[in-house]
Amino acid sequence: MFLQGSLLLLGFTCFLALFQAAVGIECGQGEKVSLRRDKCEPCPPKQYRPKRGDHVECLNCVECKNSREVAPCTSIANTKCECWEGFSHLPGSKEVCRCKKGSGIEPLGNGENTCKPCPNGTFSNKFNGICQPWSKCDHNGIMVPGTNSSDVICQTTPENAVTKVSALTSTPHPAIVTHQTSANASTMASTRTATTKKLVSTGTTKQMQLQHWLVPLSCVLALLLIQLAIIKLKVKTCFQKNKTGVIRQGERSMLLLM
Repeated sequence: MFLQGSLLLLGFTCFLALFQAAVGIECGQGEKVSLRRDKCEPCPPKQYRPKRGDHVECLNCVECKNSREVAPCTSIANTKCECWEGFSHLPGSKEVCRCKKGSGIEPLGNGENTCKPCPNGTFSNKFNGICQPWSKCDHNGIMVPGTNSSDVICQTTPENAVTKVSALTSTPHPAIVTHQTSANASTMASTRTATTKKLVSTGTTKQMQLQHWLVPLSCVLALLLIQLAIIKLKVKTCFQKNKTGVIRQGERSMLLLM
């Protein structure tokens, strides 16, 4: 009876474990599922989760780039940014802004920059660039005129026929150089961090999946072992009863013969 009661209790526990493993757990906004998948936990600082779900990780808050912060990141919403003057949002992003081709970055002196169209005679052929003067052609003339996003193309000329304006004129403002360097470094660092987090997340997810099914499978194995023990006990009891019956019947037969 004791083994049968234990078997029923263990079976019920296994059923609950299997049910939880199959259905999972769902958490609300600003929360994530714990690694053991048995409860909800709040998102860490600088992370958020905008919708309900069974996610085991929160999303990272972004930093405003070429823009100013108008609303800080919370546990349920990402940072809200507003582009600086002349900048436009990067496609698919509401936080990162850029200065388009044909326009150049100019510092305002207050820690922010502005993006203005390149004036006639200058061009910018890359995003977040600066306006640079067109090349000067010799007496052979211009083959393709320049635009605000492309340089002049000169006719075929002898060596050194095409000249540039002085380095002093074309040297960008130090504030812009600093801004571009830090932006590029920040982009590279963000890419490396995202790649590392993705690899770590993949390993963590696989480990979590193994732990997720470990308890139910162990429970089922224990259930089978107890069932085998009960069957063995019943067989042994039955054998002993039959053996006792045979001995008693033999004793009765001997008494009758005597």
